[in-house]
Amino acid sequence: SADYIRTARAKGLHERFVIYKHALRNMMIPLLTIIGLFVAIALTGTVLTETVFTRPGLGKMLIDAIGARDYPLAQGAITVFTMTIILVNLSGRGDKDVEAVRDRETGRSAPARGSVS
Repeated sequence: SADYIRTARAKGLHERFVIYKHALRNMMIPLLTIIGLFVAIALTGTVLTETVFTRPGLGKMLIDAIGARDYPLAQGAITVFTMTIILVNLSGRGDKDVEAVRDRETGRSAPARGSVS
């Protein structure tokens, strides 16, 4: 029941359009940010989980490589973890970047957060 939702409904827009075009678009930005954080937590948690339960995986391989002083393998595993986290976080920014480019091409200024477009 935010102001921009009430305004869209007052303009006579269909309920489906209000939800998909206004509510979900504004909800996706924080959701993708939280998903990015959860992916980072899950990846770092695999190191502990695979080590404690002796399950084969990237986390166990990383710990074994550090223990065996296999630095190139450890650097490779850390690079895979890092790139995965970076890609997930960048994918969460994609919709904002696309919208900024579209606004720049059409000459519109970006609407204030929470306003009806």
